[in-house]
Amino acid sequence: MQDKTYGLRVASSHDEHLTISDPQLVWLEVSECEQLQCLELQNQNDVSAPKAVATHERHLTINRAPNLRRIKNPQNLPLVIHLDARGRLKPLLVEGPVHHIDFCWEKGEFGSSRRYETVMLLPVQSLSQYRQEVELLCKDALLVLYSPESSKSLKATSLTILQIETNAEVVVTDLAEIQQIHMNSRDKQLPARLLATQCPKLELINKLGTEPTKAYAKISRCGRNRLKFTGAWYRIALAGCTIRRLSVEMAQALHVAGVCHIEEVHVPNTMRVVNQATNWFADGVIPDINESTLSDLKQRLNDPSSEQPDVELVETCMAAVRRCRRPKSRYYGIQILSLLAESYEKGIHLDELFEIRRNMLPPRTSHPFPADLHIEGWRADVRLWNYLRRASLAANKNGQFVRINNYYLEHFSGTDQKGEAIYALIRECLDHRSEELLEYALKQLKPTSPQHSIFIDIYFNWGQPLIIKGIKLLLLAIPRLGASTKTMAIEYILLSSVPDLFRTAVDKLIEQEPFLTRKVALRLANQHPKSKAVFIHLALSGPSGHRGKQPSSKEGATA
Repeated sequence: MQDKTYGLRVASSHDEHLTISDPQLVWLEVSECEQLQCLELQNQNDVSAPKAVATHERHLTINRAPNLRRIKNPQNLPLVIHLDARGRLKPLLVEGPVHHIDFCWEKGEFGSSRRYETVMLLPVQSLSQYRQEVELLCKDALLVLYSPESSKSLKATSLTILQIETNAEVVVTDLAEIQQIHMNSRDKQLPARLLATQCPKLELINKLGTEPTKAYAKISRCGRNRLKFTGAWYRIALAGCTIRRLSVEMAQALHVAGVCHIEEVHVPNTMRVVNQATNWFADGVIPDINESTLSDLKQRLNDPSSEQPDVELVETCMAAVRRCRRPKSRYYGIQILSLLAESYEKGIHLDELFEIRRNMLPPRTSHPFPADLHIEGWRADVRLWNYLRRASLAANKNGQFVRINNYYLEHFSGTDQKGEAIYALIRECLDHRSEELLEYALKQLKPTSPQHSIFIDIYFNWGQPLIIKGIKLLLLAIPRLGASTKTMAIEYILLSSVPDLFRTAVDKLIEQEPFLTRKVALRLANQHPKSKAVFIHLALSGPSGHRGKQPSSKEGATA
């Protein structure tokens, strides 16, 4: 039956091979043709056919043709296919180009509007039987693996592991028992491409081979408790997955969208993460920023062809830093803020940077950075402090300058990682010759009482190994410091050195700066009566450092 819209309906045919050659055909409906195995479409030249018809997509609707195995399209007519696959146990190969395909079966449905040269619909139970055909599919083909409601024998075949080698894009959908997928391209230079949806027991997705290709996996509503990606992936996308634990061995990018329930994540530091989850991200489980974000920002900010920072990039980074909650995310967040603050002259807003920093890491936060990155994290924070100070002075924002200093002084003095913080401060300032900040910080953070007396209560535990290490760095740097910074460093050393370090420090100071050391010691003798004898003796010592009998710590404390 044909109508005026250039359509044709074929119903209840008993033919095994059906050829349609109407050149004016726009749509074709095949229904209740249970014997049909091959449908062939041809478009013979006809001058009476409208030009639009000759180039228009052909819409095929196929219902209840369970034995159809192949749709031939020798003239490469563009096809749009709607298929009812209920009761279908055999594969279907469609010759394209296919501009759109959607089909449904007893347990689900699938649709795609991407364009493919070939489409193969294959019940998963028949994969081993048609493995050769699967391997021969081209890179512009689509392979759909699904599980139809079928006979008892097929129901008894509960596949839990899929092994796929093909150049085609692979869709795995509605496979209730699948736990593992191992796949690779037959051509090792082509990327493996996987789309998996509605596989509730899926736990492992493995990319076979180590070739550096742009393999990607898009996973939707899969997994129950955990999901692990192994092998060399390029991009991974998760949408609406209910997994609690995610592990990625190697990938360059991870995209998370939809409702997310992930509680534990193990991913490479160099992987770029785009977190667009509608919930859960506030807990900072998924890292919004990592080493990849930092590297990308450095490259973009240092681009000589750009006079101004990329506004979109800066806003994206700042939004991600605002959500940092985990120690590792905070570490990278501080690094990113330091880079942005360094670029303040190019237009980055000072007030906003300081607000983000203050909210991300309030004073007295315990364990602000990962255990293996404590020093690096504190050093980055010192750089940020220095950039913010300089920027506020350059902008004549004296009130902001005071607030920044007060915040950081409270932060450094109140942390339970005082050793790491003080050592990082001294080392960062010395390495980058930031004497102004060093002098100011030493003056504000020095102990209120000398620590060389055994009767002094070392409340801040000035005997921590890292604090002692920082004092030794100062001792080595004394000769190259400016006059005012040198004076402050000597005072800090004399006040902060615990008994085991005090004598060694004094000998070194007298050797390097005898006059200035005695001058500072004399001033400290007036400021600290309980240690007056010790400092007076130091002030009266010989220029070469050789002294008479020095009062003991106990004598100095009771003098």
